[in-house]
Amino acid sequence: MTRSLGGRVVWLVLAGLAAATACTSSGAPQPASADSGETACSVLRRIPDPFPDLPTGGATGTPYDLNAHRLAAARLLAADAAGTDAARRPLADALEGAFRALTQSQEMSEGQTHLAEARRHC
Repeated sequence: MTRSLGGRVVWLVLAGLAAATACTSSGAPQPASADSGETACSVLRRIPDPFPDLPTGGATGTPYDLNAHRLAAARLLAADAAGTDAARRPLADALEGAFRALTQSQEMSEGQTHLAEARRHC
C-alpha cells in the first residue's frame, strides 16, 4: 500500500508540474524588458493627475508619500526595460525627469510635464 501511495504522489507531483508548465509557458521566453515596461506603465496609471501636494506638518503615509513610492518603482522598472529595449528609453527618461523634480524640490509642478510625457509613452 505504501509503494502504491508513494507512486501516486510522485505521479501527481509530476502531473502538476507538467500542467503548471503548460499553463505558464508560451514556448518562447519573454524578455524581461517587456514585463518591466508594462509593469512600469501599470504603476504609472495608479499615480493620479495631478500629483498630490506635499502635506504640511510632516505627516507620513499620505497620498503624496504613496505616490512618491509609486513613481520611484515605475522609474526603476522603466530603467530596467530600457536596458534591453531601446524603445523604452523615452519612458525611462521621462520618469527619471519626474523623479528628479520630486526629489529636488519635493513638489511636482515641474514633474507634471515629465509625468504627462511618460504617460504618452505607455
